[in-house]
Amino acid sequence: MLVGVCHADIILNPIDRGTYSATGNHDPNYHNYIIGGSSSGHDFISNNFFVFDLSGLSAQVISAEFWIESNWYLSADPSETFTVYDITGSIPAIRDGSAGVAGFTDMQSGNAYGDISVSSADNGTMLSITLNAQAIQNINAGLGGQFAIGGTVSTLDLITPREEQIFGPTNPDNPADGVDLRLTIIPEPSVLGLLIVGCGMLALRRRRIR
Repeated sequence: MLVGVCHADIILNPIDRGTYSATGNHDPNYHNYIIGGSSSGHDFISNNFFVFDLSGLSAQVISAEFWIESNWYLSADPSETFTVYDITGSIPAIRDGSAGVAGFTDMQSGNAYGDISVSSADNGTMLSITLNAQAIQNINAGLGGQFAIGGTVSTLDLITPREEQIFGPTNPDNPADGVDLRLTIIPEPSVLGLLIVGCGMLALRRRRIR
């Protein structure tokens, strides 16, 4: 396996993103990814999703990071935990709003891919979650198609409804803003030889410099 400089990195922006309420509502034209709960009650709890296009990718992925912009935090708690999950349901149904309550649940259940603590100190920064082996397996299974990630505030207080919201307001118009998936891949065989030669020459040059 190639390591260090001997790999190829790909950065993908989402082709779609949005939120689902606990009642199963989603507006396909609204790309805000704010999630959490509201003092208005459980009907205002929301999860989010992100869809990435892997149709142009065939090389095996060996690691992945999910990056998300945190520009707004509203919670009485000093921090909240953002956890990302697999999406096992229909991606087209998730995107067009027909997934309903099952879609909301899908975004907070199943295989967790990773998590990160979010607080007001993170406002205006990009946060990174290193995705686990299950995520890498699912990304590779989705090569040539689409890959979706669901997200939730896993520290949400479901007993006493109150303001616990993160990631809002985010750009409702452009799904590519503020989020990306960064992949490290094993290059195709035709490119692999060139990388090996290049890495060998770089290693030799370093030895000569020393």
